[in-house]
This record gives sequence, structure tokens and C-alpha cells, in this order.
Amino acid sequence: MQRTLHAAFLAALMALVSSNATGANELDIAWGTNSSSADGNPSITIGPNRKLMVVLPKPVLQGAESAGFSTQATVQSFLQKYGPRLCSQILDLNAPQKDLKIELRILDRESKESRLLVVSPEHEDFVLDYIPTNRVHCVAPSENVS
Repeated sequence: MQRTLHAAFLAALMALVSSNATGANELDIAWGTNSSSADGNPSITIGPNRKLMVVLPKPVLQGAESAGFSTQATVQSFLQKYGPRLCSQILDLNAPQKDLKIELRILDRESKESRLLVVSPEHEDFVLDYIPTNRVHCVAPSENVS
């Protein structure tokens, strides 16, 4: 079952990378309860100096690589799909961002026998020109919030 979930996630990701179309919400299914229970949840965090820290499950990156996609292309497609949902006054991912700094870390099992998922201390850094493929409406709180 775990391989089936990996295959489904990879197929959705590759469809997004190759077509760059998000209308069918291919990755919505992949980032659902079934895939996250198997390999954990990916994450996007805005760090110091507007650097994005992205965590992706290791099987996703391995599958993309074996299908011929670079790590950077995989991360870029992931961000194009999910970045706009990260509503923030620090960094607007509903708008293009030139020279966006990315720090990628991998989520994997502590050991083959373990069920514990850990984020690697090692990371890969790169810079990309981010252009969102969809937009969301972010709601800003009013100043009268108590």
C-alpha cells in the first residue's frame, strides 16, 4: 500500500511538472491523509531573510529523480501549487518572486525499522524565480481584533 501511495503522489507531481497545470488539483490528493500517514507531511516555512525552508518526503524526491526530474524542478512545482496558500505579510507567494532562496530538507524514517519520521539536518540550497500557477485570496485580520 505504501508503494501505491508513493506512486500516486509521484504520478500527480510529474503531471504537474510536465504540464504545469494545476486546474485538476493533482497535488491536493497527494498531500492528503493517506500519503501523509505513510511518509509525513511536506512543509513550507518562511525563515530569516525571506528564505523558504521546504521539507519533502524522501520517497517523493527519489521517485521524481528516477523519472528524470531535477530536485529543483520538483521543489518548484511543489511551491507553485502550495506556495500561494501560505498567506503571509512577510512574503507574498501569490506574486512572482525573483531570486527566491530555498532551503530543502528531507523527511525520512529514522531507520528502516522505525516508524519515527525525522527531518534531515543536511539541506540543499538553491535560488529560483518563483511564479505561482494559481492564486488564493488571503484574508488579513483587521486592526480591531481582540
